[in-house]
Amino acid sequence: MLDDKKIYMVFLKKTLRELTALNTDFQSDQANSLKLMEDLLHLLGITKYYVMSATIINFGYSFHEAQVGIERNDVSCVQERCIHFLVELCYQIQSRLPSNIEVLEKINLLTPENATSQVRRPDITNLATSFKSLINEDVDATVSE
Repeated sequence: MLDDKKIYMVFLKKTLRELTALNTDFQSDQANSLKLMEDLLHLLGITKYYVMSATIINFGYSFHEAQVGIERNDVSCVQERCIHFLVELCYQIQSRLPSNIEVLEKINLLTPENATSQVRRPDITNLATSFKSLINEDVDATVSE
């Protein structure tokens, strides 16, 4: 019983490292909200990837080392708890994302870094289309400006 808790803690150590870093960024007074959103979406994407490929999840080297000598049934139970943790993590992240996430992603095109870039000019067609009624439906003219 103690051994299965040990391998679960090994899994949590790896997973919580990313969560702790993101949480620290969220607590910062000078955090860039668009960067936080990108980081949150990235974490959600990674977590969904792990959950969706549950049959081939790589729990990490430390997890596999810690499971040596533990009954296969106990390891399977811990893996199920890990997957349940990841599913709950996905749910919690999604519940914290704003409902207007698409608008926020489009606004990211207008950050100073993107707007003043000499190398790569962002395509604002989708953003301009969102405001078609305000720009008198002349999306092409707005984009070319």
